[in-house]
Amino acid sequence: MFGIYFGEFLKSKGIISDVQYKDIIDKCQNSRVKLGLLATESGLMSAEQAEEVNTLQKQLDKRFGDIAVEKGYLTDGQVSFLLKQQGDGYLLFVQSLDEAGIMKMDDVQRELNSYAAENGFTEDDIEEIKSSDVDREVKVFLNKADIEDFYKEYIALTARFIVRFVDPNVRIGFVKKVNSYEADFMSKQGFEGDKPFTVSFAANGDGKALRLVAESLLKEPFDTVDLDVLDANCEFINMNNGLFATDQHESGISIDMLPPEMKETKEKIEGNMLVVPMYIKGNLLELVIEI
Repeated sequence: MFGIYFGEFLKSKGIISDVQYKDIIDKCQNSRVKLGLLATESGLMSAEQAEEVNTLQKQLDKRFGDIAVEKGYLTDGQVSFLLKQQGDGYLLFVQSLDEAGIMKMDDVQRELNSYAAENGFTEDDIEEIKSSDVDREVKVFLNKADIEDFYKEYIALTARFIVRFVDPNVRIGFVKKVNSYEADFMSKQGFEGDKPFTVSFAANGDGKALRLVAESLLKEPFDTVDLDVLDANCEFINMNNGLFATDQHESGISIDMLPPEMKETKEKIEGNMLVVPMYIKGNLLELVIEI
């Protein structure tokens, strides 16, 4: 979802507050993009034409599309096309910012340019993030990382798995290469074989992200990170790793899973590692890959 990426940027700049951000994200999940915004954004209507139709809507008991067709601004086919685009995540976010009186389209575009420049994103990268397709979004961040495709495939699979079972709006960050890592809680599992490596779900503080993973699996709430939470995360990782191992076997790479491990106290590990930030409902979960 585009808004969770761009919204975090706007928060970091002080343009929107945390409360505004959460309200807008909630609104995006329960709204549809107005046809006028879709029509102007796609170049099918001018802003003046859309405003005229909006004004007529207030006077007549008719839909935007019907009026636009009557005025000759759109065809029936174009209206049908636009109706299919009403779930567009980018435009939903822009529409919500506008309706909240926070930003207009020109302001959004200016800040979007700043967001792209600060992160080294190309126009194509921004379009991929706008897609609200987790595979396309994750690919943007993985393409910035100088790591083997083997690990990119693992990270992408894990993101899809979290989207499917925990949070459809998970947000990924840039991959970091580190030689030392420490966390309060870890659930981990290693692989042996042609490409041995170990993966962990790690979190600090109250471990909310780990609890959310456990709650998605066990269907019960947890106030603290305990052995049940860590065990549930191990089970989640094990299911994810089983899929990855199967995919790799079909590609000719033989890897087998080792028994999971749980770390309930602060754990420090050394070596060649990749750390991937994943935000589950705004809470940081770090995917740690020990190579």
